[in-house]
Amino acid sequence: MTHDRWFSRVVVEGANFHALRREQAGGLSESSSSEESSEDAENSEEFSALGKTYRVGGGKVTELSGGMVQYVGMVERKLAKRAKALSAK
Repeated sequence: MTHDRWFSRVVVEGANFHALRREQAGGLSESSSSEESSEDAENSEEFSALGKTYRVGGGKVTELSGGMVQYVGMVERKLAKRAKALSAK
């Protein structure tokens, strides 16, 4: 069980770490991108079985088909709803 969304997306769901890093940073240079792509291809051959992301709440365990991205979206919506309720007071 983890709340570390990077760990979950990369290790459990098999997302490309370098692609996530580029997405967060807003892109990298062409040369470092091509080097990382070849490294990713080598690493992807080592792992074949990917895990699933589940949410535990309300006494239930539910599989999240959208993985950690779906979970983050759920949390963001919940926080936005709370912020809106607080600002209305």
